[in-house]
Amino acid sequence: GGVYIIGLIIFITGVVVYFLKPELTSSKFFFMFCLSMGVWFTSIFDTQSTYSLGSIPFMGWMFSPAFLTSLSLIFPTRRKLLRHDALILIPFLPSVALFSLHLVFFESQYIWQRVDILTWVYVLVSTSVFIASTAESYINPENLLDKERAKVILLGAFVGFFVPALCAFVITALGISNLNILALLVIFFP
Repeated sequence: GGVYIIGLIIFITGVVVYFLKPELTSSKFFFMFCLSMGVWFTSIFDTQSTYSLGSIPFMGWMFSPAFLTSLSLIFPTRRKLLRHDALILIPFLPSVALFSLHLVFFESQYIWQRVDILTWVYVLVSTSVFIASTAESYINPENLLDKERAKVILLGAFVGFFVPALCAFVITALGISNLNILALLVIFFP
């Protein structure tokens, strides 16, 4: 139940942020990130029991890194390397590839195990990119407000995303299957 509750909290956080600033692109990407995390966390039990939701939980899991990476390109400040808005969609290519591999090789335990590890690598990379982006905003802020915002986000992202992603990657690579306890750390982000 704890993972489910955390998924709801993350989803509600995304809804609140979106409705407070619906005109901002960063609010839209944050909402989609929270939606994908919420879907992933609230439906994760299904992947261990009935599979009645099919690939929906996996979709949330495999697309969360893309939304987080895209968010890191525009929040807390828009990155200078982002000259064209279409570049914000590049992080979705690995998600599409991973989800396609999931759909094709779900029945093949040997291959799907590799897809599982690759997905955790992508989660870890996206979390690292988000933390690096936030740290850069903290070190070189455009104004004092950006620095304070980055400080809070940096702490929440490190404890709530990086630590669980790193632990999940190590645990998955070692072949241990229970990751539910790591979800409790995610509550630090909201």
